[in-house]
Amino acid sequence: LGRTLVALRRLATRPGTALMALSLSLAIQASFVTLNAVIGNAIGIVQPLSVWFLAWPVAKLSGLLPISLGGLAIREATLAAMLAPFGVAPVLGVAASLIWQTVLIAGGLLSGLFWLFYRRGERRRSAPGPGMGGA
Repeated sequence: LGRTLVALRRLATRPGTALMALSLSLAIQASFVTLNAVIGNAIGIVQPLSVWFLAWPVAKLSGLLPISLGGLAIREATLAAMLAPFGVAPVLGVAASLIWQTVLIAGGLLSGLFWLFYRRGERRRSAPGPGMGGA
């Protein structure tokens, strides 16, 4: 609680930073929703973007419930349930969520591999060469 209060006090002294962080966060989340709408459209879920801005955040929030491994299956079921009133077959809602999860995991793995090889190259460049005073 003390750390939270200190952080809030610091944030109050820099409202521009807080506004920038909020703006970036909203922009990133909006781009995720839009990307999911594109994925959904590609597999046959033709719904207005407003439906996605309702269904997708609720599905993502449901994944925070501590009743499954990383929210898997909860997100999918929630997205299917949220899209069902709009005439979307549940199997398509589940498929859209699983495709997004695949994109997310693949992106993380590729980024991790890039970081691993980048760090390895950094160590080689910064390591002292022969005769450079290395122990």
